[in-house]
Amino acid sequence: MHDTKRCALSRTWHAHTTYRECGVVTSIATHTVTITRTPQGCVAEVDGQPVDVLAADRVLRAADRLIMIAETLEATGERAA
Repeated sequence: MHDTKRCALSRTWHAHTTYRECGVVTSIATHTVTITRTPQGCVAEVDGQPVDVLAADRVLRAADRLIMIAETLEATGERAA
């Protein structure tokens, strides 16, 4: 069986987060998070600034709502067997 799925090289999300204190909304934030696969490993950006992948992951996990706004897929047959 041949795997025809293409992996994402890069994905970008808008991460919407509502901050609350004692049940009261204190602020609302939207961050743009991009994670990209490179030959050296994954790299990440939050709001256009380079961050480590764990920091980007924390922003994504803390979000109330995620909207994927961009995705770059590898070319067909690009993945090594």
